Amino acid sequence: MKPKEIFLQVTRNLGNFESVKLGASFDVTEKDDLMESYKAINDKLQTAFESIFKEDVFVKSPKYERKPLTLNTVDYDRVKASMVAKRATIEDVEKYYYIDIDVMKELMKLT
Repeated sequence: MKPKEIFLQVTRNLGNFESVKLGASFDVTEKDDLMESYKAINDKLQTAFESIFKEDVFVKSPKYERKPLTLNTVDYDRVKASMVAKRATIEDVEKYYYIDIDVMKELMKLT
């Protein structure tokens, strides 16, 4: 008995506890060798994976969401210590936090 259709699915680990599955289904005939057909499908899937991830079409890198920086919080104390030690600037802090006018005034005193 010969299969009429074969299916292969490949899973790749993307890191950050994520993985992606890519599969394909192909019709086969009596003349087709089953193992050669699976190898051919695998080659096509591997090529597709490389194309998708090279172009960054399928998987996007996660964006860091900024959060508000509030006076008298652990985050504020950490930022203040970094600025006092000259490990961070206000521009660095603005990449990771929303800064209101009161916090900005306090941070400006540190520069």
